[in-house]
Amino acid sequence: MYKLWLLTSMVLWVAFGAGAAIAAGPKAIEGKHYLLVNPAAEAKEPLVTEFFSYGCPHCYSMETQLAQWKKTKNPAIQFQRVPVIFNKSWELLAEAYYAAESLGVLEDVHTLLFHRIHVEKRQPTNYDQLAEVFKKADVGKEWMVKAINSFAVKNKIKRAKKLTAKFKIDGVPSFVINDKYLVSGGTAGTKDMLMHMLSDLPLTTLKAANAPAAVKPVPAKSE
Repeated sequence: MYKLWLLTSMVLWVAFGAGAAIAAGPKAIEGKHYLLVNPAAEAKEPLVTEFFSYGCPHCYSMETQLAQWKKTKNPAIQFQRVPVIFNKSWELLAEAYYAAESLGVLEDVHTLLFHRIHVEKRQPTNYDQLAEVFKKADVGKEWMVKAINSFAVKNKIKRAKKLTAKFKIDGVPSFVINDKYLVSGGTAGTKDMLMHMLSDLPLTTLKAANAPAAVKPVPAKSE
């Protein structure tokens, strides 16, 4: 009985220790692993924004890890994407992203576009080719074009360009934490560090920003 208790205790201790080590993770250093790009930001909730493009092979390779992270991240952390437009061909892909979003087929089109470009090696370069992707999501070309030319999508394209400039995005994938800090594969160094920061920084930096300032004691007046 004692041996069984001892063995059980050791297993629990090892499991707890491993769990604690994973939770703690590597220490991220501001200025090295992540950069302050918007000092005036005052986020109300933890937020991760991915800047990406369907035309980017590194963005495609991140998809599996991001999908797993989204399943296991703290539910308080909000996640959103912004398609970047570094050239004319990527503008069409950004239009596809926002059109799919407005039509309610983003999840399907997102997967289909990445697969067509990086597995089939056939990047759409015009509306006819793009319509082939939307057709697989049960959306006809007429509806796709109408969505792309809509006021809402045009405004989102403008906003995506402004955000890309605002946060000094010069490569993808890049991630902005709480509208304030920039994280990328280049700053993180490793994918493990990158994924750790996506889970940790939205919570820790928001907590630090919202912490009440220390009140200095007022010296008593001498009588």
